[in-house]
Amino acid sequence: MDNTIPGLERAIWVLQHLSKSPDGLGAAELARASGVPRATLYRIIRTLRAHDLVSPAIGDEARLVLGPGLTALAKRALRPVDLVHKVQPYMDALSQEIGETVKFVAREGLEVVTLAVTPSMNDSRIAARVGTRAPLHVGASQRLLLAFAPPEVQDEVLAGPMKAVASRTVTSPEELRSDFERITAQGHATGYSEGVEGVGAFAAAVKDPFGEVRTAMVAVYVYAGKTAEERSRIAHATLRAAGRAASALQG
Repeated sequence: MDNTIPGLERAIWVLQHLSKSPDGLGAAELARASGVPRATLYRIIRTLRAHDLVSPAIGDEARLVLGPGLTALAKRALRPVDLVHKVQPYMDALSQEIGETVKFVAREGLEVVTLAVTPSMNDSRIAARVGTRAPLHVGASQRLLLAFAPPEVQDEVLAGPMKAVASRTVTSPEELRSDFERITAQGHATGYSEGVEGVGAFAAAVKDPFGEVRTAMVAVYVYAGKTAEERSRIAHATLRAAGRAASALQG
C-alpha cells in the first residue's frame, strides 16, 4: 500500500532538484524534468515560495533557487549536542596546552549558556558547570556574542537594566555598543573580574555550520599573577582552537 502524498512528493522533488543546481532553474525546466503538468508544478512552486522555501535567483528572477526558509528550518534543527560532539576534542586539546579550564558557550535569547566544559588539571583552576547561564552583558564571552547578536537583541539588552555582578562588569550601554565593531572585526573579547571577581577570560568566536557566530570558545583562569606574556599565549592558543573548531563545524 502506497501511503505517500503525490503533491508533497512533487514538492520534495523540486527542492531536491534545485539543491543540485546552485545557479537555479526555470519553472519550465523543472516541469520538463519532472514530467508533472506545468499548471500543477506552478501551484507547487507558488506554495514553496509563499513559505520562503524557494526564491528567485539574485539578478535573474526567472530562475529559482532554494530559499532562506530552508536555512531557518535547518538552524532550528541544529542540536547543541551535535555542536559539542565536534568541538569537544579542540576544547580538550586547548585545555591541555594552556593548563586552564575551557568552556564552549552559546547565545540563547538574552543569555549565554555553557554547553560544555573541559576542566583544568591544575591545582589552581577555575571551576565551571554545564548549564550555567549569564546575561549577555556579563563577561567576555557574553559581550562577544552580544556584539554578533541581531540588532533587536542588542537593543533589548542595552535598554537594561544591566546589573553589575563584579567590580568590572560593563553596565554602560554606550561603552558596550562602542565596542561592538571592534569585537566583530577581531572575533574575540577579553576581560577580568566581570562575571566573577578575580577571574580572567579570553573568548573567541566559533562560527556555526551556517557561518554565523552564536557560540564561542572561552579560556577562563585565575587572573592574579598572570603575566602579559602568559595572557597572550592563552589568547593565541584559544584563537587557534576556535578556528579549528569552526572548521570542524562547517566541514
